[in-house]
Amino acid sequence: MVQYIVFGKEGCPYCKRAKEGLMSANKDFLYFDINLDQSKINENSEIKSLLNRGKIASGTVPKVFVRKDDVAANSAVDAATNYRFLGGSNELLFQLKK
Repeated sequence: MVQYIVFGKEGCPYCKRAKEGLMSANKDFLYFDINLDQSKINENSEIKSLLNRGKIASGTVPKVFVRKDDVAANSAVDAATNYRFLGGSNELLFQLKK
């Protein structure tokens, strides 16, 4: 199971910063462009549910979700129970520095 799920969009400097931070920290993550990957998002109810939870926090991107510590690495993606909303790129980079 991936550790992070990120929703962003093309041309967003904060989304780029979030992706680069995850790559440089060698973290497993999934990235969905909310404009270009709409069909992939809509086909997966768990991913769609996760994105909808992120919209509650704010209308901006990126939306970063982190896997909860107590979730087994081989569990299927279950947006309702396995991931919590972390925030945007600033919150992500702060966590990666810990």
